Amino acid sequence: MTDAPRSRSPLTKFPDITYRRAAENMVWHFCQNCGNWPIDDFAEVTTAQHLLKGSLCLECIAKRHFGECTMSTTRGK
Repeated sequence: MTDAPRSRSPLTKFPDITYRRAAENMVWHFCQNCGNWPIDDFAEVTTAQHLLKGSLCLECIAKRHFGECTMSTTRGK
C-alpha cells in the first residue's frame, strides 16, 4: 500500500445560466417565462457562479421549485 495521493476526477461543471435585471433594478431573473423577465433596457450575465450583488426574483425561484421555469442554460467549459 502506498501513501501517494489518489488522482482526483475532474469536477462536474455546472451549467451556465443567463440572468437578467432591469437597468435600474437589483433583482435578477433567470426564468424566461417569468412575468417580470426584462425584454428592454436590461443588464445580462451568463455564468455558472452564484450572483453576489442583488437578489433573485421570487417568481423565478417559485417557478424553478415547481418545475415551471424555462431557463437558458449551456454546459460550462
